[in-house]
Amino acid sequence: MLLASLTVSAQPAGIAVKLLSYNITPNNVANIGYTITINTEVTNEDSSTYTGTLDFGLRNSNFVINDSNVFNKPWYSGLQAITLSGFETVPAIFSVEIDAQYFAPGPDVVVVWPISNKPIADSVLIFINVQNPSSIEDETELPFAYTVQNNRLIFSYDPNDIDFKQVRIFDITGRMPIAYMGSNIVEVALGNLPRGLYLCEILTRDNQRKTIKFVL
Repeated sequence: MLLASLTVSAQPAGIAVKLLSYNITPNNVANIGYTITINTEVTNEDSSTYTGTLDFGLRNSNFVINDSNVFNKPWYSGLQAITLSGFETVPAIFSVEIDAQYFAPGPDVVVVWPISNKPIADSVLIFINVQNPSSIEDETELPFAYTVQNNRLIFSYDPNDIDFKQVRIFDITGRMPIAYMGSNIVEVALGNLPRGLYLCEILTRDNQRKTIKFVL
């Protein structure tokens, strides 16, 4: 079974790669697992023209690939300079292989982000849970609320309905600086995390998964 959920990060400037849709299919040709086909748009989120190289990185929990030659990438990336006018958008399709070389059974996250001399304005994060046998399910809605106060992420929920047993915090490129495990987690100390946008993956005692985003 391959369980998948998604969330998309957002910031107001720089180069953005934004998720339009994705699908997960068994890789029957290569017989190595699954293929995630990610349909995106790449946008220059700035009024000034961008001229320079543009590539894309791939990351999961255990492996980082900064050179996107290892997976499909749009025609304009690579070592040659490209030009994106202010607020110009172009399409990009990525094909990421979920195989045993890079992905072990269990929860993981696939991140695709732009690599350029401008800030990252947006990146795509897709949370997956690699299991057997083959099937796909989406994450479910959970009855809870959250807020950020004094460098703490605070949850509000009825412990008779749900129980948060794991909370993981990811930055915009998929790095995981904070992970909590326990029972009835209602608060996560964010410490000295830099200001910016983060994503939080929540796992309940009955293994329901939910992803939220927040700004410090």
